[in-house]
Amino acid sequence: MQDIIRAFNITGTEIKLSGGQGTSIKVGDYVLKPVIDSRYANWCMSVLDKLSPKGYRISKPIRSIDCNYVYNNYLCTRFEVGYEKDGLIDEKLEVSKAFQSDLKGRSFDDIPYSDDPWSNAHRVVWHERKLPEEMYQSSKAIVESLLMRLFKGSRNSGQIIHSDLGGNITFDDLLEPLIIEFSPTIGTREYSDAIMVCDQIAWSNVELEYIKKYLTNRIFYEWYCSD
Repeated sequence: MQDIIRAFNITGTEIKLSGGQGTSIKVGDYVLKPVIDSRYANWCMSVLDKLSPKGYRISKPIRSIDCNYVYNNYLCTRFEVGYEKDGLIDEKLEVSKAFQSDLKGRSFDDIPYSDDPWSNAHRVVWHERKLPEEMYQSSKAIVESLLMRLFKGSRNSGQIIHSDLGGNITFDDLLEPLIIEFSPTIGTREYSDAIMVCDQIAWSNVELEYIKKYLTNRIFYEWYCSD
């Protein structure tokens, strides 16, 4: 670990953080986190590093001595305070709007291919990949019927978005909301917002009735549902 700490030119006491997957280590005012795909993580950090946040915060990426954002399968970011809070969907949608607006226009032609389950799930949504054959038939029938109602246009007309904002916006009493765990994919802002609202309903005790507000306001309807 000391070689990694020296590579990012940081100092401080090492403290293991409990959040996320429990693999991050705080060193002074910075956080070291192991990554599985160094090429993909380096690309993600390069996107974040070019942002000038307004209305939200990000943990600023730090370059190593070799000028990359990943060194020996670790990345480094500045430590930012924040606590998770269920609900607050209106506030989280405002954060999403500001963040996705800043990402708009950034080319995604150079995005590395990722073969993880979440990336493959996005490909299913955008009709670029079929549902897995081993899926339970009863579940498959339900999902297929939903997919038939989704917007079938190519997601290449979209932009870079954060695909997992539901549990990755934290708050502070004085500072602006903090966006963490950048999980990029290609799509529309409405797609990102839909995932966030559904995740909040599934995992954060938000009432199912809440989604009707957004369907009524056509925030999601225009993009994903058929007439």
